Amino acid sequence: MEHKKDILLCLVGGSLMIIGSLKGSLGFIGKLLSLATNYVSPEIELKIQWLLMIFGYIAAGGGISVIVEAIITAKCSDRIGK
Repeated sequence: MEHKKDILLCLVGGSLMIIGSLKGSLGFIGKLLSLATNYVSPEIELKIQWLLMIFGYIAAGGGISVIVEAIITAKCSDRIGK
């Protein structure tokens, strides 16, 4: 494994992306929805909640793909990892 530092950074970064999307989205969604309840209708509030939930899933998926790429790079960095 010639790219030990890069692989380690990818693993740490990917796990931080997953943790940030799970932990951060709960606080952000809760804060945004509490502010929005006074100004928007309940159906728009539901759409905002779904949109933010989708963004959280996209961020978690990005973290998973970074971790998968780090594993691929660790296994066979000469062919597939590049």
